[in-house]
Amino acid sequence: MLSKWVLLLLIIVSANTLAGKAAIEIIEQFDDFKVVAFVNEADIEDYPVWQSLVDTPPLPVNEAIRLVQGHLGEVGKSAETDVIKEIELREIPRHPNYWHYLVKTENNDFGPSRYGIYVVLMSGKIIPAIVEPDAFK
Repeated sequence: MLSKWVLLLLIIVSANTLAGKAAIEIIEQFDDFKVVAFVNEADIEDYPVWQSLVDTPPLPVNEAIRLVQGHLGEVGKSAETDVIKEIELREIPRHPNYWHYLVKTENNDFGPSRYGIYVVLMSGKIIPAIVEPDAFK
């Protein structure tokens, strides 16, 4: 009985903690994948805005690639097993002049290819995206 109360208390505390943090939902179609990522509002408070066709991006594409390679190394992957296959520059939905990169990695060491998708903010922050599976028919 006590464990039920402890569980209820943890749920209430967690809900209150999460309720105070606003998030921007990024839903993108990337190749044949639907990807979702959540960006905290705080992550774009001092965000470098970019007006396309006027300036160069605040985070060059080669730096975004370097950051993803570093992130892969931090999570125990390497350039030999995970390779960057695609990168796209996209605007954050409902936030004009706020841009991000979508980076797709591929790993086919153990059978069929597995993909990772990362959102790289212009501030250099990397957010792993969730790849939504196809619906069953």
